[in-house]
Amino acid sequence: VSFNSGNHEPVAGAPRAPGAPAMARVSLFGATGGTGLEILTRLLSRPEVSEVRCVVRSPEKLPEEVRKNPALKLIQGSSTDDAAVQEACLDTEAVIVSLGGPPKGPGVDVCSKSQQAINQALEKSPDARMVC
Repeated sequence: VSFNSGNHEPVAGAPRAPGAPAMARVSLFGATGGTGLEILTRLLSRPEVSEVRCVVRSPEKLPEEVRKNPALKLIQGSSTDDAAVQEACLDTEAVIVSLGGPPKGPGVDVCSKSQQAINQALEKSPDARMVC
């Protein structure tokens, strides 16, 4: 999925242009953070993206208009939870990781634990591409 929208942003739900890529399912980790929310908003505006799956601990951190988008599938849980991560990654074309964590103290290893869970899930979706 390309984020280069040229001189304009596409309209959500706009029809695909002839020769445009097939509809894509994308998993996004870190959607409630600043960068993740920007990525999520852009993905949801892309006509070639049919579904964005996000594993989130606190769905209420996302703006209501984003949560109501029919292309968004929220999976409540942690990015370190194997079952939630596998559900998010199953049959997706792209996985985007935009996770952050505290520099030290409790939770400092959340990114490495999450990445391990994502890597294991991707073994079951060999066609998916990961972007970190």
